[in-house]
Amino acid sequence: MIIITLFIYQYPLEYYYRSYLQKGKRKMKIMASDDDFLKLRENNLMLSDNDIKILQDNGIDYLKYKSLSELIFIINQELLVKENDKLENLCMKLEEYNYYNYINK
Repeated sequence: MIIITLFIYQYPLEYYYRSYLQKGKRKMKIMASDDDFLKLRENNLMLSDNDIKILQDNGIDYLKYKSLSELIFIINQELLVKENDKLENLCMKLEEYNYYNYINK
């Protein structure tokens, strides 16, 4: 029994998880990391660490903006200048978050 257990965990657990997903037995999402969770920032915006990294890579200082609508506007202006898939996905995510949390329906 111990030999089997050692064999099973010979590789990192990620290896087994990925191979399980690739076999198509179940349709599962890969688990989110800590960088994907929203956090309340200094300027009262809810952004994840990944969101901030994308904004910094594109030269956008999120601390200058006090509302999510302002930040979305600046991101849209940046997208008019250059096309960027990661920034566009971030903009869509922020627009959806803004709609469901801050707009009166």
